[in-house]
Formats: sequence, C-alpha cells, structure tokens
Amino acid sequence: MAHVSPGSPADKAGLKIYDVITHFNGKEVTTAEALLQLIHSAKIGDNVTITSISRDKSTKTVTVRLEQSPTPAK
Repeated sequence: MAHVSPGSPADKAGLKIYDVITHFNGKEVTTAEALLQLIHSAKIGDNVTITSISRDKSTKTVTVRLEQSPTPAK
C-alpha cells in the first residue's frame, strides 16, 4: 500500500504503508488495478478479507468493513 489514511478501514484493520495486498476476499491480487476492480465490485458495508505481506515478510489476514470514501474538501 502506498498510503493508509488515518481512521480508514485499512488503518483500523492494522494495514501499514508498504504492506502488499495479495488477496481480496479470497481472490488473488496481481496488480493495483486488479485490487481497485475488486474493491469497486464490493458493496459499502460488506465485510471483506484481505491477506497481505508486511515489510518484515510476515503474512496476515484481516477482516475489513468497507466504508464510503470521504468527499475531498474543495
């Protein structure tokens, strides 16, 4: 992950910058574009499982509840 917003579902699940997401809801993630497609195919409020590899090479699987992205300030 290139960025983890404070208070975001990823942050709440313990994901950190530079974690590499390998699976989203059991489906292998091979590119950032593939991850975005999987995220967009899920519904807000869904609980999804994410498997990632951290910088120290440990693997973890977490459950994340998808939330609406905040609207950027203008």
